[in-house]
Amino acid sequence: MTQDVRYNEQKNDLEFLESELPRAENLITTQLGQLVYQPGWGVDLAYFLNPDITIQAEAFENYLLQRIGFWGMNVLSFVAKEQTFIRQLIFNFARPSENRLIGE
Repeated sequence: MTQDVRYNEQKNDLEFLESELPRAENLITTQLGQLVYQPGWGVDLAYFLNPDITIQAEAFENYLLQRIGFWGMNVLSFVAKEQTFIRQLIFNFARPSENRLIGE
């Protein structure tokens, strides 16, 4: 299983994270192809933010769910709440011990 690593400023050290939330946040906020050591990690935000292309919100949501699933994070539930000028995406993940990467 792939684990996420984060720098803990209080401990001044790196730590492994047991929760899928920081790992999913890392995936969603990393532009695909930006990491030298793992260029396939991340999502292609630049494609979806291109002003020349009109993409439905549901297409972006499905893309995020596909990338999250590809990297072995089980989404137990997903809800998109529509607000004025904001679309809130709410993910509920399985425990890390229940997740597996494709091909394991």
